[in-house]
Order: sequence, then C-alpha cells, then structure tokens
Amino acid sequence: MSEEDKEKFLFTFRDLRPEFQILAGGKGRVLAKLFQSGYPIPDGFIILPTAFRGNNLRPEVWQDVIEHLNQLSKKNKVNTFAVRSSALNEDSVDASFAGEFETVLNVRSKDSIKKAIHTVHQSRLSKRVQAYSNAKGVETDHQIAIVVQVFIESEISGVIFSVDPITGNRNKIVGNYVYGGGDSLVSGESNALKFDLNKRNGKYTGHYKMKKYSKLLYKLILKLEAQFGYPQDVEFAIAHRKVFILQSRPITTLTGHNPIRGEWNDSLLGDFIWTNVNSSEAVPNVLTPSTWSIFQKLYEEATPMKKLYKSIPAVGNICGRLYFNLTLSYSLYKMTMKTSEALDLIEEVFGNLPLVFSEKFSQSFTKIELLKFIPTLLTVAWKLRTLEKELPAFLESNPRSVIKIRQKIALTTNPVELTAIWDQDLKPLLFTTFWMMVLAINLLPKRIIDVKRELINIVGENDASTLVFNSGRQLASLGLILGILQIKKGELSREKFFKEYGHRGEDEFELSVYRPEENSDWLNWQLNKFQEGQSDIESMLSKQKNTFETALTRLQTKVTPKKMKTLKNRIDEASNTSIIREAVRSEYARVFGLIRFYFLRSSNFLKLNEEIFFLTIDEVLKCLSGDLESISFIPSRKETFLTYRDLPPYPAYIRGNFNPKIWSENPNRRNDFFDCDDSQTTIEETKTLSGFAGSQGIVRGTVRRLDSLEEGDSLKLGEILVTRTTNIGWSPLFPRVSGIITDVGAPLSHAAIIARELGIPAVVGCGTATTQLKTGDIVIVDGGKGLVRILETTPLNSSETNTKMPGK
Repeated sequence: MSEEDKEKFLFTFRDLRPEFQILAGGKGRVLAKLFQSGYPIPDGFIILPTAFRGNNLRPEVWQDVIEHLNQLSKKNKVNTFAVRSSALNEDSVDASFAGEFETVLNVRSKDSIKKAIHTVHQSRLSKRVQAYSNAKGVETDHQIAIVVQVFIESEISGVIFSVDPITGNRNKIVGNYVYGGGDSLVSGESNALKFDLNKRNGKYTGHYKMKKYSKLLYKLILKLEAQFGYPQDVEFAIAHRKVFILQSRPITTLTGHNPIRGEWNDSLLGDFIWTNVNSSEAVPNVLTPSTWSIFQKLYEEATPMKKLYKSIPAVGNICGRLYFNLTLSYSLYKMTMKTSEALDLIEEVFGNLPLVFSEKFSQSFTKIELLKFIPTLLTVAWKLRTLEKELPAFLESNPRSVIKIRQKIALTTNPVELTAIWDQDLKPLLFTTFWMMVLAINLLPKRIIDVKRELINIVGENDASTLVFNSGRQLASLGLILGILQIKKGELSREKFFKEYGHRGEDEFELSVYRPEENSDWLNWQLNKFQEGQSDIESMLSKQKNTFETALTRLQTKVTPKKMKTLKNRIDEASNTSIIREAVRSEYARVFGLIRFYFLRSSNFLKLNEEIFFLTIDEVLKCLSGDLESISFIPSRKETFLTYRDLPPYPAYIRGNFNPKIWSENPNRRNDFFDCDDSQTTIEETKTLSGFAGSQGIVRGTVRRLDSLEEGDSLKLGEILVTRTTNIGWSPLFPRVSGIITDVGAPLSHAAIIARELGIPAVVGCGTATTQLKTGDIVIVDGGKGLVRILETTPLNSSETNTKMPGK
C-alpha cells in the first residue's frame, strides 16, 4: 500500500479495492463487491474507520463526503440518503450483528447527514451492542465503517433466504415482506406476508401480487448463494417496479447445514437413501472442507449431469462423511433396465440393502423430471464410448502429466501464477481423470454381472466367481504389497517404489493427509513388519492362478468349443475391465495427491500451514487473488471438524433426516443402517452373520478386531481380520491374515478384490460384524457362501495395547 493510499478514508462502491475491503466492514465490503458485479445495489460510498479521530469525523473527510453526496445526487437524480453501519466484525461467521448498530434512513440535508454519521458511529458504544458482543464472545471494542447510500422509497420491503432458516430445508427458498419501508418488518410493527419458491424449478407459492417479482428474486438469490458459496439472508426493496438488493449476508442460525462453519448434513435434502459402502473406502474418515469442495466441483461442474446433480445430488456430505445417493442411482438405472436388473447392479456396486429399505426407494422427484435428462444420459453414454478408446493413452501419460504440473507448481513465484495453473492445468487434468474413473466404474459391474450370471448356470457359484475375479493378472491394488516385497528382495529401489506407489494410502482422497511418499517412516514400518512374518505372497498368487486354470478346464468340459471361445472372450473382457478400474483409481489418487501439493504451495504464499485444508478450493483461489475474507472461517470449521471426528463412524445406509450426535448417544444404536421412520434400533445377537461372498474358501480362526489401521501392529499372523471397511492402505496387512470380515463392502470393494487375488476367505458387507465380534472370538469364515459362524466368544483383553503405525 502506497503512502498516498494510506491517506484514503473514503471509497465509492465502484472503486473499493481488495486491499481496503477489510476496513470497509461486513456490509460495506459485500455491497461494494455486489455493486461491482452488476447487482441492483443502490449507489453509495463507504467511510472507513480511519476517517474518524476518536469519536469525530476528520474535517478534511467531511469535505470529501460533501463532494461524493453531490456526485450521487447528480448521477442518480436524488437528494435522499440512508446512513448505515458496517462494523469490521459484522456479518461474520458467528455473529451477524443484524439490527444491533444504528441505521438512519431518509436523510436529506448535509447537516442531517453529518449528524446521522455521528449517530451511527457512536452506536458501537451502546449497551445493546456491548451485550450482544459479550453473548457472542467477540471483542466489545468495535471498529466501524459507515455506508452512505441512495435511499430507496420502498413500495415493498422484504427478506428472502436461500434455504429455510427454520427447518434447514435446502430445496426451499423462503421469504417475507411488508408494504412500505423495511422498518416495520424489522420491528415487527406490521404482520409480514410470506412466500416460498421451489429451489429446483422456481415454482412460486404465496400472494399473487408478489408473484410478478418472484422470477427475478429467484434468479438473484441463486446467483448470490453461488457467488458466496453458502446460504444467504438477503434484504430487498421494490420501488417503481424495480428490485433492489439492500444487503446480503450469510445465514448464521442454520442447524446442521452451515458451510461457513463447515457444517453439512445432506440427509436434510429429502427422502433419499444414502450409502457410504464405496465412499468409505476412498475417504474413510471425516472430510475437510478442501476435500469436500473438490468432490462438489467434480459432480457439479465436470459432468453433463451437473444440472441434475445440483437439484438432486449424486454425492452428499452427511456431517463430514461422504455418501452416495442410492435413490438417484437406482432411479437412473431403472430408466434403462428392468427393476430386478437395477437392484442387481445396485447390490453388486453398493452391497446388500437392509431389508427395511427394500420397499423404500421413494423419490422426491418424478419420472417426468428424470425423463428430461434422457438427452443428457445419451450424451454421457456417447462420451464414455469415446473415452474408452482413449483409456490406454491416459494411463500411460497421466504419471508424466502429474510430474510436469507438480514441477510447474513448485516453481511458481507469486499467487497469480499459481491461480493460472489451477485454471489451465490442474482443473482440466482433474476433470479428465474423473471422467476416466466414471468410465471405469460404469464399464465393470455390468460386464461382470452379465458373464457371471451365465457362468453360474453352467459351473456353479464358486467356479463362476473364480473365473470372473481371479485371472491371475496383477491389479494396481496389489502394487503396495508387491512393491514392498520387491524392495525386500532387492529388485526395486525406494525411489522407484515411491514413484510408482507413493501416492497410494489409507486416506488417499483426503487432501489433508500425508502420502507415503512424504514420510519415509511409513516404508520403514512396512519393511519391519515383513521381517516379523508374512505368508508367502508369491505362492498365494501362484495358487490363485492355478485355481483359475482348474476352473477354466472344468468350464471347457461343459460347453462346446464355439461357446467356450465366446465365454473366454467375455471372461477376458471382465478381467481387463477389473485391471483398468484399479489402474484408473490409482491415477485418480495420484491426481488428488497433486491437488494436495497445490494446496500446500498455496499455503506457502498465504502463511496458513495445514490450516489451508479448512478452506475450499474456490476460497483458496479468492485468497490468492487478495480476497482474504474466508480465512476468518477457519477456527469455526476446525471446531466442527473435530466435533465430527470424535463421533463414531456413521451407518453404511442412511434414510431421511440423520442427526449423528443423537444417534451416537443411543446405546442401542445400529451401525449398519439408519431409517428415520424405524424405531427398531436393537441388534439381535446371533451365532451366524451373513454378508457378501467376498472371496471363497473356508477357514477357522481367532478374531482380531481393528477399529483403525493405526492398530495394525497388533495383528498376528494367521488371525482373522474383523473391521468396518478396508482400502488400499490396509493391503500390506492382508498377507498376515487367514480370513477377512467387514461391516461394509460389496463384491467390488477393496477387501473382496485383494482377498480374491491372494486366496484369502472373505465375507464383506456383514453390517454388524464389529458390533458382534471382538478380539479373541473363534469363528468360521465361509467366503463362498458369505457366512460367518461364531463358535466361541472371549472377553476382550483390556490390558492389550497396540503399537500404532506412523500417524497422520
């Protein structure tokens, strides 16, 4: 800031620059930003706190005020003004200060305006403001800017909220208004008339006289929410058939959904069934705002389905954890296949639905609404067919692209360069990789289901699973295990290992978590565990290959040569798509690692250290451009994050409004599903657990229940691993176990895939295994039938301690 700039005490809305925004206060900063963006804001200017000496306006500043008043009068052909407060901590994350400071309206003469400026400035010292400050835990010594605006003689004054502030319903825009000035609305002297708008289509409900303004208000409120990135409370005025925005501020009273505080609860969106069967593998723990913002951007910007996803979300954030909208997936599947086929596909990808949900695929959207998206679905199908031809080139080139962009990020010398890299390099690569992941996910299930169904009729369930899932060809998911083995044998250098596999880990899609390539202790720990005892991995893989060949020979004896050739091609195709799916997921994780590096590099410029991960990607970009407002959100978001993190993992399936705090306090809660209409919460004890046939084979053994990967050091050779879910980070543990049981999972989940590759009996998606089993229990795992028999139960050895892996 130059010496000349330091002497600036007053800015028009049009001229306020980023470096002075913090001095303009909450209201002044927002009004100037909106005015510059073209919103219908009454023209005005801002007097900064530095314009005052003590309680009085500097004489030289008053001359500037007179000059600007004359300019406003001439430009707008008015001589009536409003003088309003704009405290520096007004409209903040935790306190709006709405109505606490003075506002003086309808002032005309220069003397009246000067007196109004003094009145508003002095209101910072009022008992009302001091009491509110104490209640909110903020400083009572307020700096205050003054906003002077053209006064609107309102015919209608109102407030509109981009979500329902009472219920938290995000599909409903609500408003109220009075005829005349806004004083009577704020004071409650007049009974306000109400209206609401459907957020998806703008449908108006309310008095007919307001309806003619509803379309414009609908467009404005959606645009404002999109610009600021969180729900807005907007004051408006209507005069001479024109709508004016008087103020826009965040809604600070929302329960369960407040992006400013990092509070999200998409279970409030409607009567949907949500699942984290797959997402809990990718992001097993609580999301930071940075990570959630990337998933939002992918589903709301990167796909032709974005219009659908914005009204009916495909992914959701339920109190910090990532969920997929099963109701939407099922509805889209049903548009192109029979109901039974849609359910088969749902179960293959997302696991067995709890019986309580089987008849509850209700929709808050109609078939007619979905039919509108058939052209979009056709566009998606065409895009996927095109991308399939590009897949091999993508898998070959993506590691080089990541290295190139990483080097470019590292060499940046200023924030402008870094912002350009996001727009020109990183964001396009992210979107491309996302589409390749969509392709891989959509290719695999249908091909596997079709050929497996036919093979079951010929050779039975066990051989069909072997032929479809166990080709003996290496999957990317095995990379960590085989890479560590190669280092032990002297066949692979550490440098090459980190280059190939260093981006893979337990929480590889959470941006705030380090990757193995960032911490050499991680590899040392893994190598030490290999020294302490592992099963022979190469023998395990060889045995599975022989099992495949034997099953293939049995198939050959039961079909004609012509039929065998056809089936073999289809088996190979299913095997290829399995390999492709895992390879694409590895590259997807590699790109997320690059995004983490981008955030860390941004943090170097912004001096935020690890706190950068409590900002969204759009907020980081704003900060890099000089708009630092969102940094004030970080403390509240950290508090919310820690609150969510302290709660137990939520159920795999959730239907309806879910409050994790209330759920967690219920001693009889179910961990497998939650249904807002079902009061039955007790889990009946049983001697047999059922789930998916993850990997065939029968084994009897002792349970080792692990609640987190950090407890992995306690796992002994030959024990049966029982845990909620697993992911790539758990892979090095698998050669130690004789069987695997998970709460969450499906045939295409990580635990099932790796168990099949290594020939380890596994039952996945049991729902309540971690509730009913504990370390020391004796069980039989029948991976072919998807059953677990409990033979003996043993009291938990409370004295046992675990050595934790190198942590986050």
